[in-house]
Amino acid sequence: MKIKHVLASRKDKKATILHSQLSKVVNSNVKRIILHYKLSTDDNGPLYGIGYHRSRNGKTWYAESTFPKNLDMPDVSKPIIHDVQFITVN
Repeated sequence: MKIKHVLASRKDKKATILHSQLSKVVNSNVKRIILHYKLSTDDNGPLYGIGYHRSRNGKTWYAESTFPKNLDMPDVSKPIIHDVQFITVN
């Protein structure tokens, strides 16, 4: 699954995902998810999980931590697409 991320500010450095991109796979009453990203191009490479929480209006997901240095993040308000291996819903 491909997910488009943006950064809201240079200070925060935490990814933001628009709700519309997750609405097909995440139930509307779910408040928190964990997305798993591949850290390398190797098929057996490690996965890195980042938790996201839903905004009050339900339209946006905010990362709870910063990405590791080897996962590229975009410049502020310039989106980048990441390939997500699978999603764990809490």
